[in-house]
This record gives sequence, structure tokens and C-alpha cells, in this order.
Amino acid sequence: MDKFTEATLRNFLNSHGVDTKEWGTRAFKSVNKLLEGIEKGEMALRETKDGGVECIVNACSADVYFKDPEGILWKLKEEKRIMKSGSVKIINNKESVRGKIREGENPKETIHREIQEELNIPESGYKIKFLRTGNHEGVSTNYPNLFSKFSQHYFEVFLKKDYFKKDGYVEEQPTCSIYFIWEKINKKI
Repeated sequence: MDKFTEATLRNFLNSHGVDTKEWGTRAFKSVNKLLEGIEKGEMALRETKDGGVECIVNACSADVYFKDPEGILWKLKEEKRIMKSGSVKIINNKESVRGKIREGENPKETIHREIQEELNIPESGYKIKFLRTGNHEGVSTNYPNLFSKFSQHYFEVFLKKDYFKKDGYVEEQPTCSIYFIWEKINKKI
């Protein structure tokens, strides 16, 4: 496919039966956000035999844990996003850290990048273990009316004590601040 602009991407999607009117409203991502993902190599669009289009996404996620000196196990979770406008979005993700695989990256490199970007923790600050890969498909929750196929690689991460911050972490992005907190869990690992 040719390189898109925001306008040509919107036209391409609409001409393949994907209504983008709601994109960029409420909790939905914009056409420009999809374009950014395509340009970074995090997503790809593919025309289907029936004249439609589907989005291909390869992603990774990790559960981030810390075992304190008393043997208590803690799991990191994304608690909320505070938008620069002041609105607050409560997050209910199962995984601690998530991200899309960029062109040229392997899944483990993606998790290292995401932990560095989101938590400011270097690769030397934790141990990582690959768990499994899962595939699923369906209409995207971020981009209404866009059918997507996902390949998800799951990891488990244990922080070293020097990188544990009991009050959690804050990732600053241009549009929001993302807050991560620790949750005490009763799970054997």
C-alpha cells in the first residue's frame, strides 16, 4: 500500500466500509493515531478478499512483580490517566505494561522498550521470562468498525529491589500523565 496522509487514510478506510465518524471522540482513538501506528510499523492494514480491510497488530504485555523482603508479592498496575485537559480515565488492564511491536523489533525488545519508556527502569533492573503467545481477532475497541487481528506475546517481569518504588511510577506523555501503582496479591509464582 502507498504511504498515507491522514486524509488519504480516512478515505481508504471509508472506501472499504470502515465508518470513521466516531474516531477521535469519547474514548476512541483518531485516524491520526492509527496513522502514527502504521508509520512506526506497529500496525498494518490489509485488504480482504471481500473488499474490506483489516488491521494487523503484533503486541506484547508483561505482568510486573516485586517480592518484598517479607515475602509479600506485589503486582504493578496502570491505575489511571489524567489528561492535560483535567479529565481522568480509570484504567482496568490485566497487564502491568503493554505495547505494540515496532518494525525491526522482537517481542522481548518491545517489552524492554516499554518498561524503559513507561517506568524509566533499565533492562538491568529486572528479570524477564517469556510465558506464551496468543492470537485473537475482532472489532477494535479503540477504532470502531475496524476488524483487527492481534498476536499477543506475554511476559513476566520481576523487579530488582533497587528499582521498586513503593509509591508507584508516573509516565509523562504529551497528552496525559499515566499512573502506575502496586497492588498486593495472593498468587504463587
